[in-house]
Amino acid sequence: MIFDEIKKGMSDAAQVINSNFLKITSETGDTGWLDLPLKTNFSAGTSKPQYRKIGNRVEVRGQLIRASDAKGLFCTLPAGFRTSSSYIQGFVQGQQTSGSGASALVYVKPNGDLEVVSTTNDTAVWLDGIYFYID
Repeated sequence: MIFDEIKKGMSDAAQVINSNFLKITSETGDTGWLDLPLKTNFSAGTSKPQYRKIGNRVEVRGQLIRASDAKGLFCTLPAGFRTSSSYIQGFVQGQQTSGSGASALVYVKPNGDLEVVSTTNDTAVWLDGIYFYID
């Protein structure tokens, strides 16, 4: 990050300080929670599937309902929210069930795709705990 120089006696020092502050905020800012753009066969549960970026970290949360035990691509994150990793990142996530040990494997891909790869049963998948870095 490159800051504008502030010099003694500047007439627009306040403007330069504000500009530098905005640069810091844009680098470390929080987008707030945004709804995931879900694909066909996937919908929001009681806790909406959402994502956010804080600085260079992206987090995902919510309950993903799957129609007819659907697997596969459930959303594509927009540019600026995609992992910087050149490989697929896998996350083992809990499923909503009264049974013990039910889990799903969720992939996060460099092109922004989030995908349910496998599941223990046909229940919803919790997305809380998925996070990755974009730098």
